[in-house]
Amino acid sequence: MTFSRQISTTTIMLMIAATSWSALLLQGQMMATEMPFIGFVGMWAIMMAAMMLPSFAPIASRYINMIESQRRSLGTGSVAVGYIGVWSITGVLAYLIAEVLQSLTRQSSQIAIPLAVSIYAIGGIYQLTLLKDRCLTKCRTPFAQLLEYASWKDRWRHFRVGVHHGAYCAGCCWSLMLVMFAFGTMNVGGMVAIAIVVAAEKLWTQGRWFSYAVGAVCLILAVAVIWFPQLAPGLTSSAEMMNIR
Repeated sequence: MTFSRQISTTTIMLMIAATSWSALLLQGQMMATEMPFIGFVGMWAIMMAAMMLPSFAPIASRYINMIESQRRSLGTGSVAVGYIGVWSITGVLAYLIAEVLQSLTRQSSQIAIPLAVSIYAIGGIYQLTLLKDRCLTKCRTPFAQLLEYASWKDRWRHFRVGVHHGAYCAGCCWSLMLVMFAFGTMNVGGMVAIAIVVAAEKLWTQGRWFSYAVGAVCLILAVAVIWFPQLAPGLTSSAEMMNIR
């Protein structure tokens, strides 16, 4: 029975993620920076559900398995809503970043490369920091957290669990999402790559060392993009389009 509950929770999460991926593929390659605010934040929430829920599913499954409740499916949904809610809020900041980047590249196409260097460098450096390591540890081995979550008894506890864990995930992965702006925020290949990195960091036994390796790759990209602008299509392509216009 325990195993079936875990499968049920995991299945719900993966179904939400699969639906989100389908929506993103149907959306195609529309430039996210051309969307109005509400549309951008909505697409960002869908993108986060697609990318983050698969790696969150095992933890959510353990939590749901620990609680005594007649409505575990409702609990799973509440946890997912709280978790994605945190990532949806980050969409507001992402929109502002997208607007600033678009404004800068519109003013001068020459700034695209320095922006790409900065984004890759920030992403790479953060991967090597103690704060990243602390947040990743919470995401990888949250056993003490799970015990704390199980002790919560208020009616909003499932939603709070999603928000609480989502905050740690945002602290862990924000720099990877920043790198998305170099790839292109609606670049499906980039989304898949980041989703794989996030899952490997959280679920693979060598995830911490893998995180350091990803940081090193980002730093290499920060240098390589100077000579190979195509490594940051989200910035250089848009800058070229502005020149054409």
